[in-house]
Amino acid sequence: MALVDRLFELPADERDAVLEAECHDELVREQVRRLLVADASDDDRLSEPAGAKAPLALRELTGGFARRGAMVGPFRLDERIGAGGMGEVWTAQRVGADFEQHVAVKLLYSGWGGRDAEARFVRERRILARLMHPRIARLLDGGLTPEGRPWLAMERVYGLPLVEHCVRHSLGVEARLRLFLEVCEAVQFAHRNLVVHRDLKPGNVLVGEDGLPTLLDFGIAKLLDADDTEALTRAGEQPMTPDYASPEQLRAESVTTATDIWTLGAMLHELLTGARLDRAALGTRRARPSAQVLETPAAMLPAGRSRQALAARLTGDLDEIVLMAVRPAPADRYPSVDELASDVRHHLEGRPVIARGTATGYLVRTFVRRHRVVVGLGAMVVVALVVGLFGTLWQARRAEAQARQAAQAREFVVTLLQGFDPYQQGGKPVTQHDILVRGEA
Repeated sequence: MALVDRLFELPADERDAVLEAECHDELVREQVRRLLVADASDDDRLSEPAGAKAPLALRELTGGFARRGAMVGPFRLDERIGAGGMGEVWTAQRVGADFEQHVAVKLLYSGWGGRDAEARFVRERRILARLMHPRIARLLDGGLTPEGRPWLAMERVYGLPLVEHCVRHSLGVEARLRLFLEVCEAVQFAHRNLVVHRDLKPGNVLVGEDGLPTLLDFGIAKLLDADDTEALTRAGEQPMTPDYASPEQLRAESVTTATDIWTLGAMLHELLTGARLDRAALGTRRARPSAQVLETPAAMLPAGRSRQALAARLTGDLDEIVLMAVRPAPADRYPSVDELASDVRHHLEGRPVIARGTATGYLVRTFVRRHRVVVGLGAMVVVALVVGLFGTLWQARRAEAQARQAAQAREFVVTLLQGFDPYQQGGKPVTQHDILVRGEA
């Protein structure tokens, strides 16, 4: 395996000559060549130390894998369900107990990775032991095999990866956001326990039949407390999944809780659009989820809306929440996972979100949307008051006009009658004809 390590460090045009000179077994040479080709073409691998990049076929040749039926502590291995850069994962069940217990057993490869890999594996056990949360896979047991291979047993989680679950069950935007909030709660719990996951991605979140997610794989997690002093990553080697790695991880810079916030933003983008975040598009309109949904295959999109309606649904709050979470500078992102989750929750409740700022127009529109019934009833009351006020004023003016007309008529009659002096009439009676003639005049 020292030869494999050396070949990974050499330029591509020098590897074949060294391989021919130092390896005389044609079968092994062919396996190593396939390894080098696979390494050059695989864009979705973990950037692990060179020894951890050996292909599964080469590990099978050198006896690196465990075998079905082997005993690991009190557990019998049943079926291998995964193999990565550091180790393999098996389904297993407890033997010799008076109860059934089905678990997932993770084993470090035999003879791979040296002391750094062993220390990282032991650290994962220590991290999982302090993370007792319903949305995080629980550590049940751990130890060493007779051959000295570190192992740990975790609760067996049955379910589908996060995005696959959403597609399989045709979940809409709101249901996907509520699942995301459950994931945020688990990550924030880890942060409160001074643990940064560093490898968050949809594949590390399984959603069970109960519709609740469980966070897995703290294999490259980092402890933030003062006693985490192990130098477990050699120069130039940063364990990560490149498609979901934060900018500071790609630059091999210091990792903080802001690293997980960036990755959660990338996961939220994928949940809302069905497509991975295109980091090259950041800073342009194409990075917005509302723009991405116009290009994503319909089968991957949240259910219940047309493309255009979905784009309109994501425009505004959700666009800005995602973009704030994946800002390049860690200091410009949400200060904590709680703040990110709070913005998502406020969006679902119709409240203002931090990512949109405090513009008066936005705050007013948000208030109106959140209190549609109250605002509607209030508007009806205001309209009724205004209509009532105008009606009262009209009635008052009408009564005033009628009173004025009555006063004028009364004054006319009085004036008319006062115009007849019996002495001027020579004692003759006043007839209706006389009154009409004088009134007409």
